[in-house]
Amino acid sequence: MSNIIKSVNLNILIIKQHTKVLIYIMLIGLFLLISSKSLIASIITTMTIIPLKGTSILFQVEEKNKLDKFYGFIPIKKSDLIIGRYVFIILGGLSILIISLLIQPLILIYIGISINTTEYFLSFVFGLATYLFTISTQLPGFYKFGSINGSAFSYIPLIFFAISFYLTGIFDSFGIRTIALILNNLNLVSLIFLFISMVYTLISILISINIYKNKQ
Repeated sequence: MSNIIKSVNLNILIIKQHTKVLIYIMLIGLFLLISSKSLIASIITTMTIIPLKGTSILFQVEEKNKLDKFYGFIPIKKSDLIIGRYVFIILGGLSILIISLLIQPLILIYIGISINTTEYFLSFVFGLATYLFTISTQLPGFYKFGSINGSAFSYIPLIFFAISFYLTGIFDSFGIRTIALILNNLNLVSLIFLFISMVYTLISILISINIYKNKQ
């Protein structure tokens, strides 16, 4: 556990100089909120675009400063380095999610839109699930192909969500009321999505550890 905490601290040092980038992305989320006037849509969008840049920064800084050589001299197992990075990224995402859920509703209230408890709950669950799904798709790609080539994996979640919405429209055109079914069971759907994302994250960690060990 102590080695994982050390790994988390290493990632904090790496990202410290680039926090402005994450703040700018959060501001984009606020702009989208004003445009869509939907807390859920804005939170999901924010938690999708934050990793697009935020996660890749860690690997870019590593490669630029050749930190892999440094990691070889410190007494931390490779698996702990990987787990520490996942923990750091997840905690960072949770922090951004909580901050967004504190600020964005205030803006909606200011412009005359009320927010209920259910919308808060769904925004948190869908936001966290989306974030976990996104980073868990990205990280194995970064470990395998590096910050430049691995960045292609960042767009897989965006493509996945776009295809999902497209298929939903096709199903509905054939009389299968997919949207209505989802809306009527939204709490259950959100929790299922979160559970799947958590399992997917665990699988992603194991894949990343295997890639990193074989790469060294």
